[in-house]
Amino acid sequence: MTFNKISHIFIKVVLAWMVCCVISFLSGPTVIFLGSPSWLPLPWSDVGDYVQTNDGKVFVDVQFYNRVLCYDENGKFIASYPYPPGYPKVTGLAVNEEGNVLFRARDDLYIYNSSWELIEKIVGKDDVLRHWRLDENGRPYYMKNNVESPRVADSVAKPGDYLFRSIRGRRVFRCADGSKLVREGHSLKKYSVEGKLTVSYGGPWFLRIFEFPWPAILAWPLFFLLAFVSNRKKTLLKEDKSNVAEKVKKRIVSEVAITVVIAVIALAAIVFGGSLVASAANALPKGNPMGFWLVPIIVIPYWIVVFVAALWTWRSLIGRLDKRDNERSADRFGGCE
Repeated sequence: MTFNKISHIFIKVVLAWMVCCVISFLSGPTVIFLGSPSWLPLPWSDVGDYVQTNDGKVFVDVQFYNRVLCYDENGKFIASYPYPPGYPKVTGLAVNEEGNVLFRARDDLYIYNSSWELIEKIVGKDDVLRHWRLDENGRPYYMKNNVESPRVADSVAKPGDYLFRSIRGRRVFRCADGSKLVREGHSLKKYSVEGKLTVSYGGPWFLRIFEFPWPAILAWPLFFLLAFVSNRKKTLLKEDKSNVAEKVKKRIVSEVAITVVIAVIALAAIVFGGSLVASAANALPKGNPMGFWLVPIIVIPYWIVVFVAALWTWRSLIGRLDKRDNERSADRFGGCE
C-alpha cells in the first residue's frame, strides 16, 4: 500500500470522526429540548460536579445535556435524569448525612432521594452571591455574604458546611466509607483507603472520542489541516516542476503556520465571546426569558462573524504568499514564465 493511499484512508477516517462529532454536538440541544430515554447512556461532555450517596450511587452532572447521570457502586450505568424545567447552566451537587442529593439549579435548590425522586424544592433569591449552607439542624438555607469562593467540604455535607462551589472544578470527593472519587479527564476513578483503584466511571467507551470539548474539538482542525496540506501539495506540484521538493516543503510549512495561528486566534475569540455572553445570561434576573435566548441569538452570529473574518484573513495572507512566489519566479526567469 502506497503512502498516498494510506493518507487518503487516514483523511477519510478523520472525516468520519468529524461528522460523528458534529452529530454528537447537535445531540446536546436535541436532548435538552426533546429529551431522551432515562436508560440511554450519554457522553461525559462538559462535566460539572459529582457526588456519591450513602448507598454507593454516584451522580454526575453533565451540563452539555442538562442531565444528571447515575451509576451504581460498581460503575454500572443506571439512568440519566433531566434537569428541572428551565435553562439552569449554573448547577452543583452535594449530599447530606441522610443520603439525599442536593441539586442546585441556578438560584433554587432541589432535594432528591437516591432514586432521584423529588423531596423538596427551596426557592433561592436572585443574587450574584448565591451561597447555600446547612444550618445546625442540617437543613439547607440561602446565605448572602461577601465570600465569593467559600470553602466547600469535598465529602458528605454536615451542619455548617457550604454546599456548592462558586467555581466548577471539583477534583476529589471523599466518600463515607473512606474511599475517594478522583476526576481524571472525562472519567472518575474510585480509590480505596489503601490507594488501590477499585472502580472506574465514565461514558460508553465507543463515545469517548466524541466528547466535548476534548477530544472532539480536535476533529475539525485536524481534518481541514490534512485536507489542506494534501490539496496544496497537488496544486504546487502542478504549478512548478523545478526544485519541487524544496518549494513544496517551504510553502506548505508557511501555509500551515498561518493556518494554525489564525485558527488559534479564532478559537480563542469564540471561547472568550461565548463566555462573556454566558456570564451575561446567568447574571439576568430569574425568570427573564432573555436568559434562555441570549446565547443562541448573540453567540451564533458572533461565531459566523469570527469565521468569516478568519477566512478573509487567511485568504489575504495566502494571496500575499502567492504574490511573493510569483515575483520570485519572474525575477528568476527574467520576467518570463
